[in-house]
Amino acid sequence: MFTTNPWVVYAYLTGPVIVGYYLFAVFRFYGKEIKAWNRMTADRIRNPSAKSAAVDNYHKDPAETGLIQLRPELGAGEINPAGPQEG
Repeated sequence: MFTTNPWVVYAYLTGPVIVGYYLFAVFRFYGKEIKAWNRMTADRIRNPSAKSAAVDNYHKDPAETGLIQLRPELGAGEINPAGPQEG
């Protein structure tokens, strides 16, 4: 007669496989963000008085960073989808 529950054996076998799959997927698709976060955290631990460039750019106005260009003719808050225009 069986002394173990087959569902328990199934859970013991498939649990680590599923966890491994999701860890692979997370690191495959979010690896760059995880590494950047880890680097930022390590820099903050080593030198707590220094700010990272990412934090500085986050708090700046997007028009100052050159990432987007506001079009005055559209009104305040609307973004030019074409991006910054040269001269």
